[in-house]
Amino acid sequence: MKVMKIIGVAVLLLIVVGTIIATVGCGRKYSLTINVSGQGITNPTTGIQSYGSGKSVTVTAAPASGWQFDGWSGSVSGTSTSTVVTMDSDKSITANFTLAPITIVDSSITIVSGDTYYIDLTAGYYNVSFTSDDDVTVQWLGGNVDLGNNVDPEATATTTPNGGAVTTRSYTKNNVQAYGSTTLKIYNPTGIFNNPTALLHLTIIKVK
Repeated sequence: MKVMKIIGVAVLLLIVVGTIIATVGCGRKYSLTINVSGQGITNPTTGIQSYGSGKSVTVTAAPASGWQFDGWSGSVSGTSTSTVVTMDSDKSITANFTLAPITIVDSSITIVSGDTYYIDLTAGYYNVSFTSDDDVTVQWLGGNVDLGNNVDPEATATTTPNGGAVTTRSYTKNNVQAYGSTTLKIYNPTGIFNNPTALLHLTIIKVK
């Protein structure tokens, strides 16, 4: 009888201890720190959130206008805008956003002899290219513009507030840095056109 009682007490103790352990485990919480690099938002929002042990937390990222989602870093990785974080310890994640390329394309610009076409650009880095079916002149105006290592009549200096004009039918500049607001001027001095108009196929990409 005593043996049975001892066994019964031992079993009861095991049950009680197991219940306590399970209760403590279920009550444990971990912190999830959500950060943002660049411009965008997350859901749940940035900051420190608290979740129970074992909880699966779905976090989504949405870029601000003009930005794009570049991926997660920290306790998670991947490039999907949605990620799942398993809360088995304290976690810290960052939603990374980068400037989205801004592409300005106009394949039907017609420049009449003597006319001028202005493109206003904000500070940043640009890739510029165009082709024309007749001679046109291109010039960078206003604000410091770094033309990089491109060598042509326009780039007499690495940095110039007003780039010299160059007349061409094909133009390419990559990583042109505008330190402030600037204007790209494309025009045809009177009398140069062989035809009365020039059709310009223009692409401008803001890369960062």
